[in-house]
Amino acid sequence: MTLWLVIVLYLFFLITAYRRTVVAIGPLAPFLMMLKLPINFPTELFGFFVLCALLLYPIKANFSTANPEPYPFYIPTLFLALSHILSNKYGSESHWYSSFLMFAESYLYPILLWKQLSDEKMLKYFINTVLLFSFAIAFYSLFELATYSNPLIHLFEYAGLTNPIVEIREVRFGLKRLQSFLPMHTTLGYVSALFFLSIGYLRVNFRHLLPKSNRSINALMVILFLDTFFSGARSCIAGFMIGLVMFVNKQYLLYKKTIITIAVIGILALGAASYVSTIFDSFKNTDNVEGSSTEMRSAQLIIVIYYWSQSPIFGNGPGYIYNTVKSINEQIYGAESIWFPMLVDYGAFGVMAFMLSVFYSLRLIVKTKSFALIFIVLAYLATGTMTSLPSIPQSYYLIFILVLVRAKTLSLNSKNTP
Repeated sequence: MTLWLVIVLYLFFLITAYRRTVVAIGPLAPFLMMLKLPINFPTELFGFFVLCALLLYPIKANFSTANPEPYPFYIPTLFLALSHILSNKYGSESHWYSSFLMFAESYLYPILLWKQLSDEKMLKYFINTVLLFSFAIAFYSLFELATYSNPLIHLFEYAGLTNPIVEIREVRFGLKRLQSFLPMHTTLGYVSALFFLSIGYLRVNFRHLLPKSNRSINALMVILFLDTFFSGARSCIAGFMIGLVMFVNKQYLLYKKTIITIAVIGILALGAASYVSTIFDSFKNTDNVEGSSTEMRSAQLIIVIYYWSQSPIFGNGPGYIYNTVKSINEQIYGAESIWFPMLVDYGAFGVMAFMLSVFYSLRLIVKTKSFALIFIVLAYLATGTMTSLPSIPQSYYLIFILVLVRAKTLSLNSKNTP
């Protein structure tokens, strides 16, 4: 009943406020992708929302107010579409309908989003959605940390809103691994890191796009920073550390407030030296902590290479690694790297298509001289290489790159307009 109400409300807003509704669902994807539909349908709620938005686009889209800038990823999108088609055609498994829906939520939704980003009003709507979602995730994670419990996860499952979700009760680095109301601790770790980096980038470069409440933004960024570490996911922590390099700027480092901030962080780091030392030690000695280890990843890699070799060019078909390989080889677990399912399901052509999308994202960043954003791309690649990211679309980092690049072009346009 609850999900039917959500669907009806979404369709109402999609019909009455198409642009804002399309913009709003993007940041919420990690949550929407964990919610199942109340009917037998080969996708989750986010995929269904994207499908509805695509079907209504010719009717509801206002082409006169659409973003006039050409979408910068048409070529990689074409190759990614081909990889899905060829994998379905030549693989041992074919799932045409579910494959289209996966492709739509990962690579057609960014096109829809880009078309709506014609002005700063739509940018602010996306950013405000990110902030609201961030506050919800962040402050619920504080409750989870304080109580060592996660009643929302159980409530969602009891109400039939999600498939079974495991509450993470494991303790790592002396604290309960947090997941907030998301499906996994790695999901929380990556989302917290991405939101921190994006909000930080806006704060440094386009402060006018954020709300004026400095204290609220400060508090939010502190909790997002901590959530990345308290997720206990070494992959997310490593990616986050790479992402933080985007804020290293000579002029910024010479700023008096920055010197004070670094001093405060240094003092806090000394106080938490044992905690920080435990984290760094876990990277060197993976067998000394619970969770993924070098031995486990090596076993997964051997399994992946074996099945990839059966169909190295176009892969074995979408979903093959989870539908078939996992039922035969339990050691594959969650295929904990973005490359593992990509190689097995889509083969070398799929990997090439994905890398083309990464290349085009870097090309866009260089073209618009938004060089700091390179570290958001590198952070995703580092995190995704080391772990799986449940409920994170493959292009989730990409929609943030699009929004942040668009923020720069719109700001430049407004300055050049007499």
